[in-house]
Amino acid sequence: MLRAVKGPRERRSRGGQFFGLFAAGLAAMLAVASPKAFAQPPTAKIAVALSLTGPNASIGRPDLEGVRLAVEEANAAGGAPTIELSVYDDASNAAEGARLAHEIGAGDALLVLGPGTTAMALNEGPIYSDAGMVAIGPSTTGDRVTDPENVFRAIFSTSDAGEILAAYIRYNLGGRRAIVLMKDDSYGHAVSDGFKRAADWLGVAAEFRPYKTVEEAEAAAGLAAADPTNPAIVLAAYDLDTVPVLKALKRNGARGPILGSISIAGDSYNSLFANEPEERQTPGFFTEGVYAESPVVFDSSNAETLAFADRFRDRFGRAPTLWAAQGYEAARLAVAAIRATADAPGVDDVAVRRVAIRTYLVSLDSPTNSVPGLNGPLWFTPERGRQQAIRMGRFQGGQFVSAPGQLVPVRTADASQIKSGAVVEIAPNRFVRRQQVVYTGIFLNEISRVDVAQSTFSADFYLWMRFVRGPDGLGVNPTDIKFPTQVRGSFDPGKPAAQGDLDDGTTYRLWQVTGDFKNDFDLRHYPADRQRLAAGFFNARAASDSIVYVQDEKSSVTSDWSAPASGAYSVMGAALAASGPSVPQAQPVQPFGDAVAPAAFHNLTQWEPLRTSQGRATIL
Repeated sequence: MLRAVKGPRERRSRGGQFFGLFAAGLAAMLAVASPKAFAQPPTAKIAVALSLTGPNASIGRPDLEGVRLAVEEANAAGGAPTIELSVYDDASNAAEGARLAHEIGAGDALLVLGPGTTAMALNEGPIYSDAGMVAIGPSTTGDRVTDPENVFRAIFSTSDAGEILAAYIRYNLGGRRAIVLMKDDSYGHAVSDGFKRAADWLGVAAEFRPYKTVEEAEAAAGLAAADPTNPAIVLAAYDLDTVPVLKALKRNGARGPILGSISIAGDSYNSLFANEPEERQTPGFFTEGVYAESPVVFDSSNAETLAFADRFRDRFGRAPTLWAAQGYEAARLAVAAIRATADAPGVDDVAVRRVAIRTYLVSLDSPTNSVPGLNGPLWFTPERGRQQAIRMGRFQGGQFVSAPGQLVPVRTADASQIKSGAVVEIAPNRFVRRQQVVYTGIFLNEISRVDVAQSTFSADFYLWMRFVRGPDGLGVNPTDIKFPTQVRGSFDPGKPAAQGDLDDGTTYRLWQVTGDFKNDFDLRHYPADRQRLAAGFFNARAASDSIVYVQDEKSSVTSDWSAPASGAYSVMGAALAASGPSVPQAQPVQPFGDAVAPAAFHNLTQWEPLRTSQGRATIL
């Protein structure tokens, strides 16, 4: 949203105005599992055993924050029993993790959330299981972690990740050949096994090249980069083990698409290259254009996940990571299990209650028998794993954002959509829809008039989009948009002011939009009122599972503008020029925001601008 907040000047408190960019979508309330109202103990204890210090803390700490938020919300919503957390730190140490597992298993906690990594889960899972205690791993992707009968996995498996990488190469990148550079360990083999299963079925020819040492990794990468057919290159390894591979690929000029697993998903991956000369000269040099999969990429998330991100920021003062989302969902499963079994026979016996909790979780065996989650229903496969929607991200300028194409799971496949190619089969009887991601931005030229009596305001701004053209037959046109609140003015989606193709494979369109926009004004606090002006567009011909508009981080240095403390100005357009779509006759702007012209509010009287922002919403 692009917000311009204003208020009357003369002896009045500052007021407001709101100007915004919205994307079409379907909003849904975030449901919290409802407890049954039976007599039960006043509190119930959940143990949380994660790596809060040591090498795995980057996963364990956000896992814990997500758990805390889910439990706080569940307790605040009412119902019984009240949930109490007992938090333990395994310090990323196997011996300490095993000691804690014995202690927790012998205690009074009804279940445990953790461990947070596959290695720790393989170490501790059997201990919890032998104690008759359910362990839900929020972020343990290993296929074998659920071998003990009481261990559940709240995230997709490592081999699932390999399957999706193959499907993405086939249907989003149009590839028919891939080279898999795999670390010769359990993780590399699991990714490769999943990739091979899917690649064989999809008709993607794959070569698997294992490595153990840095020297072997560099040699394998050099050969892959020199392949004249420019195949897709898959990094089947943990993040640290991909570093020598990716450095060699980039330094040798690899031209095919490079894809990695969840281990490299996130902005922090760039820090592993911080000391390299190329990275110091050009931040993001090694990761630029690299794809990685994740349970969530927040810029293109659905309504439930966007709402979670807002609540997380309010609670912790920063944006959530994908691990925080995983901790949140695992905790929702735990809360649902505890409250659903609160009236079970023998409720006061910890051992009996633990059995009932496991029985309940096993009963969550399909989307119809599930707990509401952020990016889909929470349920378990017969192996107590999770079949989860997977998003694909791509690094742009050092930032990890949604890739321009996605594969969205489809429960029921329509024959006509399969024929058109909009829906494709990635495994026997497993269908996905191709979703297009459109990077979008606004530059505000002017708000020239606010007419409270007519409930309108006049605006002049540039709107641009970057996107990858989808395959023919999908029936989705990203530029087929409307401004539903525009009552007068000019906007023709078929007549952009500028258009072209960029080096990153995207095409862009830029329009100048002018006119009057309808707006709801709140006059209850007049004359010391604050008003919000909003202008948004939507695509009426495409559902949100077919197309999603996201804020263009690559072309926007910043998304916010606030009233300046001084009159300093800078030159607008550095990021825009770098990405291609440049605003005609660009004007200097405030250094605290390159999305607003300095004269944007000069013709207004009686109003003082306070704030602007632009972003994505899921409902107009």
